[in-house]
Amino acid sequence: MGVNNEVELNSEFSLRNAPGFEGSKKQKAATKRVLVELKSGYGGTLVLTAAGDSTIDRPEFLAGFLREFSALEKGGSVAGYDYLFERILARISEYPAMLDNPKLDWDIWRSYLLYESFWDGSGSYRNGDVIAGLDSARDLLWAYLDRHGEALIKNQPRRQWWIQHLTRGLEEPGGRPLRRWFLLQLCAFADSQAASEPEKRAHPSKEKRDAHQAPMRTPSESDPFLVTSNDSKPMGFSEALAAITRPLGLQFSVWGVDPETMPAARTLKVQLEMARWRVHESYIIGQESWSDEKESPDDWGPHFYRVIGRRAGYANVGMPWLPRKDGVYFFTFGKRLYVWPKAEMDAGVLQMLHVAGLVDDAAWRTFQADGFTELKATVTGP
Repeated sequence: MGVNNEVELNSEFSLRNAPGFEGSKKQKAATKRVLVELKSGYGGTLVLTAAGDSTIDRPEFLAGFLREFSALEKGGSVAGYDYLFERILARISEYPAMLDNPKLDWDIWRSYLLYESFWDGSGSYRNGDVIAGLDSARDLLWAYLDRHGEALIKNQPRRQWWIQHLTRGLEEPGGRPLRRWFLLQLCAFADSQAASEPEKRAHPSKEKRDAHQAPMRTPSESDPFLVTSNDSKPMGFSEALAAITRPLGLQFSVWGVDPETMPAARTLKVQLEMARWRVHESYIIGQESWSDEKESPDDWGPHFYRVIGRRAGYANVGMPWLPRKDGVYFFTFGKRLYVWPKAEMDAGVLQMLHVAGLVDDAAWRTFQADGFTELKATVTGP
């Protein structure tokens, strides 16, 4: 089962501390009616109301929704929870202005704490004989940070609030393995803000790589790899990194990896064409070239997908959580590819926050005092 967030949920994020939202009596009455409909298992007004509804397409409604439905209540089911989040995520995908109030920070994070407390690690559940993807506060948090990323980077106190909460508990046994991806999402926004306007580039937090949007995967700053062939000569670790980064104009830094002990880069057979059916296979050297051959060669990081058969037009986000120790992770920042071991994933993420200027020296020393060892640079290259 999930981690224990009871201390936070019974103190700072107890409902008695919920921030207030303004609203007319008419709006409050309409909101109550919609919530009652949803409790009965019917999408009702939330599904059928036309665009721009003055009641439900507002941050005030979203706050009320999350306070009612962000946890599994006594006697509730994961299927019911999944249905409720499917409804609100579908609505937000059409009317994202529902997210446009920073006072929602409290509610969005509280809903994630509740989700994390019952999350079983699978991101799915069994509905009869079918394994279904779980629509959840995880997807909502990603969408919210994506919507507010630019504002968070510009607002230091608010950004510090998020980093403080996202990093809390990482040092505990088992950690909080999904939080690392949200922290890297903030680093990606910081990189985008640091670039000059003509040079701003897409990051994983911005790219929705599903079959409808990306017909072909190609090497880029946010997705560096080298297209090769099945009979290519094996490359050493440092040589492969140089070959990957040089055509993209990137430098590279390796943390916590002894290049002399790394095996030659493994050539991966992948499908670069984003088609529903396997129509073409390519050979590449990339992030997974130093991973266990028994593991999937798919890049380790957040990925976006659409649940088959669902009418709602939004993408879920999937995040790896297993404590893998087989190989390295890639992350680009400031036209430099940073590489660190998956076995030290959270230590690398915290160090990345420091490099990105999102935490100061004092905060970085606090992370080290909590047991996160600084990963020493072992090799760099142009």
